[in-house]
Amino acid sequence: MEEYYPIIIDDSIRKLISVANMGNWHPVGWRGWMLDEGNMWWDGKLYSINYESKAERSLRHKLAAEETNSLHSELREGYRPFFCIISENDGTIYRIYVTSDSVSTGNEVTLGDEDTEAETMAHYRLAEYSRKSDLRQRPDKIMHGTLTIEGSVGSRILSFSDGKGTSADIMLDPADDDTPSIEIIVPGDTVIKPINRIYWRDYLALPR
Repeated sequence: MEEYYPIIIDDSIRKLISVANMGNWHPVGWRGWMLDEGNMWWDGKLYSINYESKAERSLRHKLAAEETNSLHSELREGYRPFFCIISENDGTIYRIYVTSDSVSTGNEVTLGDEDTEAETMAHYRLAEYSRKSDLRQRPDKIMHGTLTIEGSVGSRILSFSDGKGTSADIMLDPADDDTPSIEIIVPGDTVIKPINRIYWRDYLALPR
């Protein structure tokens, strides 16, 4: 993390912080305080920096390209990594992609303050890999979906369907006391699986 710090916090963000005064900070209810137009968020601790340095952007693009190149050749065009989860129950990996001309990836940044209009306009793809699947080969199932925003807090929900009766929902912003999960709906049954966020690259070299 110490090595990554100067990549995230460059001279531009340091200057923004150093010249800020109380007039630059604005209270936003339960969300805490935001700096200027939301560059940073504070609620007793710094919890979000909505700024991307040139070095961080370059690194993100490099890692995203490496992830994309690790996929089966049929899956490399038109999408880029968004984020990745694994089921605590059975080790199934779910890889979510977003159309390549839309929002920032969610795997390399904290899911939180994205461009919500761009997110809801984008198209998403979910690839499912069972525990024994080779992550470099075709996934066991592919579903396509969209993102919706619900409630006063703007909870984001990804909804997918395979067009054959199977669907899946993932809430990106669960409440603090909720267990992150994916809800799989198949004809006649609904399965809710607890999930954890993972990094795709970490699992490529592991035996499945």
